[in-house]
Amino acid sequence: MFDWENIYKELARKLLAYRNNQAELLNILKEANEQGLPVIPLTDKKSEKQKMPLAEIDPFTFFASFNRSCTDENRLAILSMIKERLSLESSLPTHFGGLPVANNMNSWFFPWAYSREVDDIDSLWNLAEAAIQNGLGGIDDDLYNRCLEIRKVGAAKLTMGLFWLNPKQFISADSRNRPYFQENGIAGDAHNLASYRQLVEDVRTKLGNDFVKVSHKAFLRSSLDEEEILIEEALEKFFDGVILEKNLDEDKVPSFFLNHEWNEFYSRKEGFEAISEIFSKPLKIRELEKVMHEKGKAVHGSVSMAVQRGDFFDHKDARKMLGLITADQDNPPTPEIISKFIDKAVIAAFHDPVGKPQRANAALFTSAILTAVYPEEFVDFRQDRWKWASKNFGDYKTFGTGFSR
Repeated sequence: MFDWENIYKELARKLLAYRNNQAELLNILKEANEQGLPVIPLTDKKSEKQKMPLAEIDPFTFFASFNRSCTDENRLAILSMIKERLSLESSLPTHFGGLPVANNMNSWFFPWAYSREVDDIDSLWNLAEAAIQNGLGGIDDDLYNRCLEIRKVGAAKLTMGLFWLNPKQFISADSRNRPYFQENGIAGDAHNLASYRQLVEDVRTKLGNDFVKVSHKAFLRSSLDEEEILIEEALEKFFDGVILEKNLDEDKVPSFFLNHEWNEFYSRKEGFEAISEIFSKPLKIRELEKVMHEKGKAVHGSVSMAVQRGDFFDHKDARKMLGLITADQDNPPTPEIISKFIDKAVIAAFHDPVGKPQRANAALFTSAILTAVYPEEFVDFRQDRWKWASKNFGDYKTFGTGFSR
């Protein structure tokens, strides 16, 4: 899901009020820079040898501060600071899928001050305002062409910036998108407004109106192998069907599926990888206990579960019991062996204070171990999640079929 669109759209409109207060925008970036965040360069040149602080900025260059080649963590940190300082209401995105990024060495949309034309910055503000308020139809040839004449601005970079500001109306003609366009019989030319209008129209006709998805597909084509692309497209098809069937907004899909934090996927992945690493060498019970304690909330987390898990690791036969289901890492245990392990785990640790068996906790603990050691054979997915999925999608006609390509 592409949940960055709302905050990008809100920020773009918010920036228009700062045309005559560019110093405030620069102050935000200076603050981010002081905190060690990798924003755009903030030093200008009044001559080839004389430096000075950057004193003016346009909306495209401001957006480039968090649309450059840096980690998503840093991009989010910069955007979070901007959100706070400009009082944006939209949520921060969970990822930046479908977004092209500027070259770190060429992030400004204008040249040094000593070679800058008097109307360079104003032209960029005029173009941004027209793009944000009126879309492609609000831009005239002279304004588009004038911005292309600015040193350090080319068609790929300018259309990328237009896409950042208004992705519903503009498509980027950058180096990742153009080959994808050409594969689909689209010229990909944007050297003047007429050719760019034709490009946008051809993309709408041949690839669809969702330019963010088009951009994301172009990225996948350039960075993933064929199997990965098929998986990505199948998932996209499935989620599109879910959105339509359940009448969801795209940014609500993660919470709809998980009913809590989206980053659970990543936390669980890290947890299972850490557990798997321990089982890849001679088993150290206390090391396993430490990892499962640290990652336990992500893998499976309740107070009673944590206590019982600790009791299991304290049991004198813990290593021997674990050997039942992990001894042969080339061949997963049979259902009978798994049941035998769960029975032993219940007796050893998984019961309440009065001795009542809590087999579900033992099974959940077992599931986590099996998923970590045999990820191709087992998936640790809580029973309530399966029931939830069955309830919501049991009668959904395409549930599961999107993955059978």
